[in-house]
Formats: sequence, structure tokens, C-alpha cells
Amino acid sequence: MRTPSLIFPLKSVRLLAICILFSFHSNAQISKLVGGVLTKKSDDVKNMSVTFGYTTNLYSLEAKTLTQNAIKGWKEGASMVGAVFTKRDGIGLIEMDGKVFVDGIEAEYIGLGSFILILENDDLKPKTIRVEVSNGVSYEVVVEPAPEVKIKSINSSSSGTAIIDLSSDLNLELDFDKSLHDLNVALGLITGVPGGKDFSAFCIAKPKEKLQIPYQAVTSKQISAGGISGKTNLIKFKKG
Repeated sequence: MRTPSLIFPLKSVRLLAICILFSFHSNAQISKLVGGVLTKKSDDVKNMSVTFGYTTNLYSLEAKTLTQNAIKGWKEGASMVGAVFTKRDGIGLIEMDGKVFVDGIEAEYIGLGSFILILENDDLKPKTIRVEVSNGVSYEVVVEPAPEVKIKSINSSSSGTAIIDLSSDLNLELDFDKSLHDLNVALGLITGVPGGKDFSAFCIAKPKEKLQIPYQAVTSKQISAGGISGKTNLIKFKKG
């Protein structure tokens, strides 16, 4: 069973760092109005930060999330590479005045400071992301996909569908490359947000072959069917 990669190594010539998922992108889409207020166009690289990401195994369109609505060409099982620009200080997104290229192919600006390029399903090669700012500044990094994490079972069930009781602890059995031991993995559920639904991370932890997540991690009212409702979430995961 394959799950979307939720951690993203960022590798440049002399730098190894971990990138976050574009998860905040969906949360920022509470409304177009909010996005417009938070996003400012700029070519001042001294006052902007950038996060580069490499997302693999995009989830099914059946999820109908806000993120999928924002990204043209979304394909189940494909990969996504791009960059998100934010203010260096304070809160806000930056519409970088310039272009972003992935292996020479121009990425699409989709709003909210984000430039995205969808790859073919079988393309998992390292990618060179080049940023070209309108003022003549340019720089590039190389990003690589994280090793795959597989879910072997959910609450001891390895069938195609698992029902999660949000009032009980969640037990996962994972299979992953040993190189992930020094990294973190993020686990998410589809959550209800103003304007639609999207995945939100409810737990960030070191990967283990058997990972137990306390039920308190999903009792936030932000989680669909969470809180004191006593309802359950139905999660369908893909065999692979």
C-alpha cells in the first residue's frame, strides 16, 4: 500500500535540508480574498524565503481537495515539484516577480506564492529547480524524492479499507527505508475547512515499524468528524 510522501529532502551542492510539504497551501486557501491580502508581488530576494518541494504519489482525484482544485493537471500517482515563496519576516506569501523552471521546463504560478510542475507518473529522478527573478538574480537547487513509506496495516488490518475510530489510539505498521530513521514523517487526514476540505497533518513523528498515535492527536475540531462527535473517518488507501 503506497501513501503520498510527506517529507521532502532538499539537496543543493553543499546543503542537505528537509523541506515541508505544501500543506499550508491548502490551509491558506480559506478564501481567494484572504489569499489576495496575504500575497504581495516582489523581486526583493532579501525579504523573501523559499521552500522547495518534491511530492510523490499524488493521491486520487476522488478526494476532491482544495489543493487539487488549485493545481491544474493533477494526476493520481504522479509527482509534483515546485517552490513556495513567503515573507522572510512576519506572515505573508510572496508572488515572486519572475519565473521558476524545473529541468528547464517552466513551472506554473498557481497563486499564493506557489510555482508547481506536475511530472509523469514514472519520473522520480532528481530535479534541478532554477529561480529567475525579474531583477536579474537567479539561483538553483537540486531536489530529490524522499524514500517511499508503505503502510502495511492500520489497527492490525491490512485489507483495502480501514475504519479509524477517532476515540481510540491509532496503530500503524510501516515499511520504510532505513535512511528515514533520522527524518520525520507527517501523518494527515482530510479535514473540513471553510470553502471545502483538504489534508491536514495531525502528527509529526520519527518513523517506526510500529507507530502508535494517541487518539488525542485527532480530537481537534479542525479534523472532520473529530472532537466529541464520536463519529469515525473512513480512509481508503491504495494497494501497491
